Amino acid sequence: MTPPSPLAGFEVCPGPLQLFAFSAATGNPHRIHYDRDYATAVEGLPGLLVQGPLLGTWMLELLDRWAQPSGSVESFTYRSIRPVTEGAVLHVGGGVEPSASEPGIAVLETWVRTSDGETVATGRGRVATRTESA
Repeated sequence: MTPPSPLAGFEVCPGPLQLFAFSAATGNPHRIHYDRDYATAVEGLPGLLVQGPLLGTWMLELLDRWAQPSGSVESFTYRSIRPVTEGAVLHVGGGVEPSASEPGIAVLETWVRTSDGETVATGRGRVATRTESA
C-alpha cells in the first residue's frame, strides 16, 4: 500500500486572545481556556488549555485549503488525543490518498503535532474533487 501524499500544512501558536475569542464564539464558559490565574492556581494546569474544537477547526481548514478551488469537504471527524497549552508551536498537517473505490473522492488524514513531534489531535476527511468544467 502506498503511503498518503503529504499535505502542505501550516503552523499555529495559540495565544490567550485567540483562546478567549474562540471560547466566546463557541459559548464555552470554562475558565481553563481564558483565565490563566484560574487555570494555573485552581486547576493546577501549566497554562491555558487549547480547546479540542479549535484543533479540529485547524485540521478542517487544512482540508478546505486542499479542496479549493474546485472541490469540497464532504465529511470530517477528529479526535483530541492529549491536552496542549497556550504558546505551543503547533504543526497542522496530514496526507491525502485518492479513493480507489470512489472516483472523484479523496481521503485525507490530518493531525496536529507539537514542535517536538507529539501528536495532540488527529482527523479524517472525505473531499469531493470536482475536476470537470462547468
